[in-house]
Amino acid sequence: MLLMLGSFTPSRVNAQSIYSERFDYKLYRSSAAYFLGKSTAWIDELCKAQHNASQEDMDQCAHREFEDADDKLNKELRLFSEKAARNDKSLKADNYPLAWPYFKNSQDAWVQYRDNYCYGETYGLGQASMRYIVFWGCMERITKSRLQELKAPDAG
Repeated sequence: MLLMLGSFTPSRVNAQSIYSERFDYKLYRSSAAYFLGKSTAWIDELCKAQHNASQEDMDQCAHREFEDADDKLNKELRLFSEKAARNDKSLKADNYPLAWPYFKNSQDAWVQYRDNYCYGETYGLGQASMRYIVFWGCMERITKSRLQELKAPDAG
């Protein structure tokens, strides 16, 4: 029997995966919920050594690092806003423009920049299984950088 290859048209296969879809990090389950019931020492060891860690374990370890950086940034922003409120009180008394509304706008723009930059970096990978690790690493890196900016001697 002679097979005529030219007359056979294979059907197209859609190779979609969880790594090919858009995601919203704000809807991502927290690492605390993911690791619920595990000790901090156990989680630290898993995240450090990554032995017997699944892809989701590694994703959540990277997520955990971002959450830690984000918590530190939010703490610093609270301190910064308290300081700005005191400063704005004296500015207002002297009829000067207030600083806090401008800082708040810049912080909102910075969050949008960070999010968009990290989505762009991540989606540029295509369907890579390291997608979430790259995303959380980017978010952590840029968040830590912002934290350093706010802690600089001349900030605020």
